[in-house]
Amino acid sequence: PRGNKKMLVAFSDWHIGALSNFRGNEFNYEIAKKRINHFVEEVISEAKIRGIRDFIVIDFGDLVEGSYMRPNQEFEFPFSEQLTKAMKLMFEAILKLGNYGNVDFYTLPGNHDRINGDKRANIQGDTAARIVNAFVTETIELFQERFKSPRINVIPYEGEERFLKINGKTILVTHGDSLPGRHEQKLEKANARMKNEFIDILIHGHLHTFGVYEGSYGRLVVSCGSLPGYNVYSYK
Repeated sequence: PRGNKKMLVAFSDWHIGALSNFRGNEFNYEIAKKRINHFVEEVISEAKIRGIRDFIVIDFGDLVEGSYMRPNQEFEFPFSEQLTKAMKLMFEAILKLGNYGNVDFYTLPGNHDRINGDKRANIQGDTAARIVNAFVTETIELFQERFKSPRINVIPYEGEERFLKINGKTILVTHGDSLPGRHEQKLEKANARMKNEFIDILIHGHLHTFGVYEGSYGRLVVSCGSLPGYNVYSYK
């Protein structure tokens, strides 16, 4: 039915603060802003064509480049400024979607989001994703109190993966850095953990390359692209 349509919107691997120029593809903060605005406009345009008013927006992690994971790498500004700018961009993006339709917003942590660059020393759950989730929650509440409320529901932060039930499909969403196997193998290995049901769709980021792969029984693995686009990492 027309009223049951939902669009899952993937914000994956923004890496705000990263600098790159690989084989003609340049990336910096100003380019990131333009690409995000263009993407949101395309999402709304597609939603209008398909008669969709409900968005499930997921930040798949690696929102920021980070400053401590690889201290010798080049970045545009330090972690605190990366996070501040990234939160502003994220809030503006979901606000635009909320002005058109209903938004459920989820945040997932990526490996670049860890506060401590050493994953063995990082406190469990101490990530930029948790900060973004809290910031958007508090800011939306202020908007609801003082202005005409955008239709945005922030889902509380839970951890590295979420199981979603959307129109009869079970969907596993996660950043992807801890998923074993390649492509469709990831789905089979994830399903091996399940007891009472199978995952129909697995969606992840991390690899910086877009792809849709078919596993057994027509189940799908979707690998999201990245905001920086073609760079050394995606090339490798």
